[in-house]
Amino acid sequence: MKKTTTKIIALFGISMFILTACGGGDTSKSPEEVLQSWKASIQETHSMDMEIDMSMKGQDSEDNIDFNLNADAKIDRRKDADPEMDIALKLNGSLNTSGQVWDGDLKAQLKTLGQNFYFKVDEIDSSDPSIEQVKTMLEPYKGKWQHLASDFVPEALRGLQEKDAETLQLEADLKDLFVNTKIFDVTKEYGVEKLNGNNVYHYGVKINKEGAADYIRKASSLAGEDLTDAEVAEAVVFADSITSMELWIGTKDYYLYKGTLALSGGAIEGGAASEINLTYTANSYNQDLRIEAPDDFDEFNPLTLFMQMQGGIDPAMMEGDEFSDEEFEDDFMMEEE
Repeated sequence: MKKTTTKIIALFGISMFILTACGGGDTSKSPEEVLQSWKASIQETHSMDMEIDMSMKGQDSEDNIDFNLNADAKIDRRKDADPEMDIALKLNGSLNTSGQVWDGDLKAQLKTLGQNFYFKVDEIDSSDPSIEQVKTMLEPYKGKWQHLASDFVPEALRGLQEKDAETLQLEADLKDLFVNTKIFDVTKEYGVEKLNGNNVYHYGVKINKEGAADYIRKASSLAGEDLTDAEVAEAVVFADSITSMELWIGTKDYYLYKGTLALSGGAIEGGAASEINLTYTANSYNQDLRIEAPDDFDEFNPLTLFMQMQGGIDPAMMEGDEFSDEEFEDDFMMEEE
């Protein structure tokens, strides 16, 4: 199942990148120029209020998967040193792999304000006994906002939100490459429509495989990795599984207000019967989203829960302890091995 899972994650990442780009432009442009303007203004998007709905069904000779995901997300990147997010997540479905069946539901919310992380688990349910054990331990925290203890988060993790000059330059180069590479072909013009109070151009599009391959090859090189022709060809094979892709782009601001993507066939695994449907909807861009910390929350140190799961260690023994970068890296390396 590892190969299948990797393809799902890669596909989902590519889909998100395709559907969340947005920008501004001139209403007199042709469809190709509208797409160019849409791609060109990605860097102008500093905040967004959006929703993502995704359903996935897949089956091969050994495994099958059936799940639904809904995410409401408010993301504000106007303060580069203090990014803010508010994400509400709902996930339900089932997975049958290697003779084991898992089904369950998850409802949770996450807020980040700079280096402060808050989360709340409203529902967690599963047929997996190991998840049931976690559920029992999480019961005291259920429905309550938790603040991730500052002394738990190593400097190495805190630094993930801080981008150095090299990272910023790489991001700029990748965005320029994305703008200047023809990755989409317009297959149908539906005309101007009204969507949530906005006039939008509605297009049917498809992936230009030659352009996508060129983008992947050059993007990988910028990131310091040279792919072989075979690896590039494998990376764009998902385009053959796209059965429908549509975009709704604002006629005045050229933001992407809606995007849909449907895939079938071998999207999950070669020869597998699979179906994936993804819908992205944007409520607003570059508005003041007023993401604020919860009014009431408890301090949460994951080490306490981890130690309880490993051997029932008294949480009082953990009080006052800090988790050093060295300890974090040692444990992380052990998990990787």
